[in-house]
Amino acid sequence: MGRGRRVMQDRREDRSSLAVAGWFAVAAALRLLFLGRFSLWGDEIYSLEDALDLFTPRVGAGDLAFPLFFLLERAVLELTGLARATDPDPLALQWALRIVPAIAGAAAAAAAFHSSRGFLARRDRHLLAALIAFSPWLLFFSQTARFYTLVLALATPATFELLRAARDASVKRGVIGAAWLLLATLAHPTALFLLAGHAAASFAAALLRVRPLNRGHVPPLLIPVLLAIPASIWPAAVDPLLFRWNVRDAGVESAGGLLLGIGWNVGPVVAALAFLGIPSTWRGDRALAVHVVAGAGVPVLLLLALAMGEKSVEQRYLLAILPLALLPAARFLGEIADDVAARARAPAWAPPVLALLPYGPGVVSAYLDGNRHDLAGAAAVVRAGLEPGDGVIAETHALFRRYLPPGFPEERLLEAPPPATRQERERFAAMWKECPRIWLVVPAEFEGSGDPHRSFHQWAWSEGRLVRELWRPRLDYHQNRLRVFRVEPRAARRWH
Repeated sequence: MGRGRRVMQDRREDRSSLAVAGWFAVAAALRLLFLGRFSLWGDEIYSLEDALDLFTPRVGAGDLAFPLFFLLERAVLELTGLARATDPDPLALQWALRIVPAIAGAAAAAAAFHSSRGFLARRDRHLLAALIAFSPWLLFFSQTARFYTLVLALATPATFELLRAARDASVKRGVIGAAWLLLATLAHPTALFLLAGHAAASFAAALLRVRPLNRGHVPPLLIPVLLAIPASIWPAAVDPLLFRWNVRDAGVESAGGLLLGIGWNVGPVVAALAFLGIPSTWRGDRALAVHVVAGAGVPVLLLLALAMGEKSVEQRYLLAILPLALLPAARFLGEIADDVAARARAPAWAPPVLALLPYGPGVVSAYLDGNRHDLAGAAAVVRAGLEPGDGVIAETHALFRRYLPPGFPEERLLEAPPPATRQERERFAAMWKECPRIWLVVPAEFEGSGDPHRSFHQWAWSEGRLVRELWRPRLDYHQNRLRVFRVEPRAARRWH
């Protein structure tokens, strides 16, 4: 290679490096904004507890089945001095627990641009990064102390390395892709949906005579063997997978609800662009089009089958296949931009801006309330009126305890609604007998849930007094109302 060509290549690589850094900076800025402003909520308690339980006798075999995220969380808690604090500041916890998903979410956007080279034009790579960086769905998970954006960040290079391995019949690329995928699986087992899709796409391409099976397919197909070895030695490690296979709960979604949720979270406009981009991808690269359709379609069908079997599954379990599913959207959006610029003499940036515009309300809403209930605000209301002997029944009571005064008695704090176990019933009976007042912290969503949540909420309305409703109006259909009631057992009818 001559010096001139080397200089041009170096400049192109420098521009790519700047673009990667630029997308990381943009996505990080979006995610770090108000990162610690909103209170902890929901499953974030499990991240905190699992991170603190690492390296202690409390950790179970199932908890170590996907330890990567919790190891990173524990590292942050150690660095910030929160891991060994007796009563850590909840405001500090809110920031510390979310820094890993925030950085991972930003890395996913940068990885989308960098990893998709060779499959998308440079402009389309920018569009793919933008779809990930500005997605309200991904912004939410980037500001939630759970492992989903880490899965996405690791699954993104895995996706494109596996594509390269199949395209180039490269064992080396297959090993690299399998390594990324294995890391993603160690973040959470839902990453295996990407493997299922890749395997289905590889066989579909061979059956359609678009691309034969080759040695590049071998390394990723060995991942189940690698996972089977520790699973056979350590059977409890597969408990997290078996849990979702066996569990049924009141929040299970129908197949139709699951599809609507996927469309809403991806974004109706972006989802439409992805479907419309499939023919365009077929015309440009048939093997890639088959891989996109089968690689993304089979995991969706698997999740729908689980939903039809009344298993408790969520749209977020598909995050590992999102970069693949968005690929035709980025490609098609780039073609529209070219056509608009050529035929309508409009700026080429107009179609991408219009496509991303519907994300606006979701992004704004994320900064209004973090798309979560104001548990810290509810705790402040309770603390302001708390008197000696009072009890508390709260949704996510283990998190609520973090916002109560240090030393608040464990026996006077219960989950809402009180669990049906004998021990919890006895604790509730004792609270009802001994506490002069009981504070109830209940999400408004309980009204639309099945029993016992709905009946508990109705009981709170009839037997208690509404002290405060905490709510910041959002720009979408989902409103996060949290209600604080106060019940005086001596003058009220006990809930059964």
